[in-house]
Amino acid sequence: MGGAPAAAGSADQVRDPDGTGTDGAGRTMTAIDPAALRFGAAFWVQRADWASLREAAVAAEAAGFSSVWVDDHLLNDEGDPDEPKLEAWTTLSALAVVTERVRLGHLVGANTLRNPGLVAKMAVTLDEIS
Repeated sequence: MGGAPAAAGSADQVRDPDGTGTDGAGRTMTAIDPAALRFGAAFWVQRADWASLREAAVAAEAAGFSSVWVDDHLLNDEGDPDEPKLEAWTTLSALAVVTERVRLGHLVGANTLRNPGLVAKMAVTLDEIS
């Protein structure tokens, strides 16, 4: 990344102010390929019924999102505690059946409230289904 310094006010000067491949604070700069950017769709499974979530995830995949994420809060933390609250691991497994391309993941995992061996087995099962 060396070479002649960029002209004052140019975009290159903002990215590499002194032509050294650093950001001016000594941190190495790396280029970001815009074609490599991916976007995911996040869904909160609180107050969500399965039919609505399935439809939303399939629509996100059709729209070009590269991943689908759900939260793993075990209790409703807002609204009516009796409203639907889907469990994340089984929800992701169900989404694996109705989607084809998207990657699946947890926004947050309630791992401290779960048996580690069971979490490992759930992850392996989800991997096999997807």
